[in-house]
This record gives sequence, structure tokens and C-alpha cells, in this order.
Amino acid sequence: MNEKNHYNVMNIPRDANQDMIKRSYQRLAKKYHPDSNPFIKTLDQFFIVQEAYRVLSDSNERNMYDVSSNVNAIEYPQLKLNKHTSWNVLKMSNDPQIIDVLLEMDPGEVSGKVSTKRFNLALLVDTSTSMAGSRLDAVKRILGGLLESLDKNDVISLVVFNDRARILIPAKRVYEVGDISTAISGLEAGGGTEMFAGLSAGIDEILKNKVDEYLHQVILLTDGHTYGDEEKCIELAYLAANNDIGITTLGMGSEWDEHFLDKIASYSGDTSQYISDGEALHTFIESKLKRMSNHEVENVTLENLGSKATNLIFAMQLSPLVKMLDIKNMDNLGHLSSGDTLRVLLEYEVHPIKKPVDSVLLDTLILNAEIPSCDIRARSFVEEIQVPNVDEKSMPTLNRYVYQYVEKAVLFRMEERANLDIKKGNIANGTKTLQNIAKKIGEMGVSQLSEFIQSEALQLGVKGKYTEEAEKKIRYGTRELCLLPGKLETP
Repeated sequence: MNEKNHYNVMNIPRDANQDMIKRSYQRLAKKYHPDSNPFIKTLDQFFIVQEAYRVLSDSNERNMYDVSSNVNAIEYPQLKLNKHTSWNVLKMSNDPQIIDVLLEMDPGEVSGKVSTKRFNLALLVDTSTSMAGSRLDAVKRILGGLLESLDKNDVISLVVFNDRARILIPAKRVYEVGDISTAISGLEAGGGTEMFAGLSAGIDEILKNKVDEYLHQVILLTDGHTYGDEEKCIELAYLAANNDIGITTLGMGSEWDEHFLDKIASYSGDTSQYISDGEALHTFIESKLKRMSNHEVENVTLENLGSKATNLIFAMQLSPLVKMLDIKNMDNLGHLSSGDTLRVLLEYEVHPIKKPVDSVLLDTLILNAEIPSCDIRARSFVEEIQVPNVDEKSMPTLNRYVYQYVEKAVLFRMEERANLDIKKGNIANGTKTLQNIAKKIGEMGVSQLSEFIQSEALQLGVKGKYTEEAEKKIRYGTRELCLLPGKLETP
């Protein structure tokens, strides 16, 4: 089938209802109109979206299109979506109740059918004064061997930044670059850190090859804080994500703002990464490129429509990336590579149940995903989450499979609370929370991290503060725990 089929243009499945078609049109019309998207220079794609919407929103036109395009004859691979609740039933109560829902999705029948897109990769490297010495030397060494991990037809660009941005390698196919070591041999550290200049220059290089045949990705490495341009960086990251440009942020050392880097990466479904040294940088980049080359499912998004019976109070992605989700706009969950399982934990407060009911609707979710290897790429689930049979005899039973993931999410939240207490000067509370985290992690069998946190908690009690390096190790170490496989198998 022609890649410009109307369903792919609208990013909807062939069985999409009219509400889904309308919602997609509203989002795409905004995305592809120059008045609302400064990256768009022409109205060509906007008119393509308009034509697709005109046909698919009219039932007669749509039927004729489906017949003429032989849409119904196309094999439509399935994704597997499983829902598990922490309690099998709810009880009658005059008080609110808490229930957790674990969503799991794997590629299912798509398994083994990976994206054939080439990379359009922009590397952004902070060369401010603090990068001098071993950090910059490690970056040079790793960049020197980077091309060996890429295909000759991938596109790569290299931007360095401090007070200003400098393009060392403009966007070129790998076979045109030559010896990258020559371009980076004279790199020296100096000046401050203005991240917007580097981010803007890198995205400009990506836009030179902004076509569907490429997977567009920015990797930004910094070791410090940017000054005065945070809001501009966030706005640019939002626009980049809306134009299918992914951003991964790497913090080297300890003197950088993880919340800021998380925010920049979150719009494209990614998260920040803690890079302790050159070896960790090399390992991450190799892993990132491998994952990018094995995408089976792309641009997974989640939207909750809510329920009159509940309030969504917490949301967290546990796999393949670990990050807190905005309960008002969960949206982009990123991509799934071969062997990945998407795992999302949702926590609901259930309003008082004062009389027997057949079931309680916790939420209605819309989960969308793109399957790049298929003729019609979009796949959607509209899923209701219900808990059955609430009456006087209801005896809730805990789902231990879900609870093991709830415990990991609790550790992550405890770490955030401890860090907040410490920053506010509540050292006693912060120390106690860290000690509890260390104990729980030790019980999980992760002794090295447990001992490190226990040691830092003791130092905190004596000195009244702990180092930024310790803060990063504890935060990202706790985050990584969520990626460990559960000991209990799916019920």
C-alpha cells in the first residue's frame, strides 16, 4: 500500500471511530500548520492531513476508500495489553480506598519485525570549563570510535557548546564524514554553559534531513547547569517532540539539574541518564544505538478519560524507561525495542462505596502505538478498567504480582521525599527515610546500593548534608531498581 494512505497520515488504526479521527485531526492540524509550529515552512503536510480527514470523517467516502485501497485485506498484527489490579475486589466503605493498576504491553505478534529506518543523529557536547581534563578526554575517546557503531547511510552531526554553539560536523551521512578524530582532536574546555544555543543548533542540523525514512534523535551531554535559558530549552524540546525528534539527556558528574534534564527529555518519551565516568558513557551510547535499531513499536501514548468513581492520584512508567508521569498529561511513553515490555503503574483513590454494586469503573484509557514495519502503522486500545462485585461480603485479596512493582515505585517516591526533606533542612526526617530505603533495598538483595545509602545516611546525620554525587547515585540507583524483573511471574 502507498505509505501516504489516509490511516497512516492520521496516525489511527483502520477501525478508528469518529471521535478518535476528530481528536487526531485536531492534534495534527496544529502540528503541521506554520502558525502554531515554527518548524513547519510549508502547508503541504497540512493539506495532506486535511484531505485524509475529509475522507475518513465521511462514512460513505471512507467506505469507498477502504474498498478501493483494499484496507480490510491487510494483515493487522496485534499488540498484547494486560491489566492487573492490586486488589481483586473492593469493599463497601464510607471512606475512600486506594487501588493500583499495572498495565503491561509487549510487541506480541509484532515481535521480530523491527523498524528499517536509518538514524538522523545529532550529538551535543558541553565543552564548558568544568568539562576540562578526564571528562573531555573520555568524550573524545568515545566519539572517536562512534562511527563504527553506525551504518554508512546514517546521518550524524556534532555540535559543541559553552557560551555559544559551534558545529564541528554538519549533518552528513557517515560515509561522508571521514575521520571524526580529526574534528575533535583540538577540542578544549572553556566558558560557561548555555544549553539553548547547543540544543537549537543541534535541532537545526536534524531538520536538514527531516524525512520519514529517518529516526531523528538528539543526544545531549552536559556536566553543569545552564543559566537563564531554561524556559527556552523546555519550549524548544516540546516543539522538537511534536516534530518527532527525540531528545536524550545525559548528566556527567554531579553538578547538573536532573529535574531540568528530565523535563527536556520527557516530551519525546525519554528520560535523563546519570553518567558517572567515560566507561558509563560508552556503555550507554552503545546500548542506546542498539535499542534505536531494534524498535518494534514507536510513539506509544497513553490518555486517561477518567471515571466518576475515582481520582487518578499517581502515575509512573516502570519499563523500559523509569519516570514519573504527569497525571494530567501522561502522553508519550516512548518506544519499545525487541524484548521490551511497557510497564505503567497507576494509582487511584476510589470514592466511598456505600451500597452494593456489580462493578466499579476505575478509568477508561486510550493507548496508541505505531508499528513501523506494518502497512497501517497505528494500533489503538480503548480499555475500561473495572473491579467487580462490591457488596457486604467482599473480601479483597492482594495481588502479589502487582504489589512487587508497587514496592519499587514506593522506594522511588521515598527517595524524592527524603531529598526534599534534606533540601528543606529536615535532616532527621531525611536520614530516617534514607535508612528505611536502605533496609528495603537490602531485603530485595541489592546489597551494594543498600550499603551505600546506609553509609550516606550515617554521614548525613553527622554532617547535616550529603554531596551532589551521593544524591545522584541514590536517585538513579533507586530508579534502576524499577527495571529489575519481578520475582513473581504474571498471574
